[in-house]
Amino acid sequence: MTTTNKTAKHTPGPWVSKAWQWVESTTGTRIAKTHDARWTSISLDEAAANARLIAAAPDLLAAAKGLDLTCLCDVLNPCSLSKTDKHWGGGEKCGPCKMVAAIARAEGR
Repeated sequence: MTTTNKTAKHTPGPWVSKAWQWVESTTGTRIAKTHDARWTSISLDEAAANARLIAAAPDLLAAAKGLDLTCLCDVLNPCSLSKTDKHWGGGEKCGPCKMVAAIARAEGR
């Protein structure tokens, strides 16, 4: 999947993990460095896993935005509007509303 949203404020995807520490766009723009012995004590395996997760971010965001995110709890009062991690009735937010919140966080809203 390729991210082609021209209004996105992040570097367009796809992104790839290089070796075990770099995340780059397919044009070679460096996005992130996940390991540097001078400032982190995580293992190389953990750094590689972090790089893979970061590299997947544009595709994950595009996939999430393509889902049907209708609230499963209450169509008139969707739990995505709640300012807490709870549904209006006090229970946990439903999956679609958690996804709406995650997309908003990824987009800086």
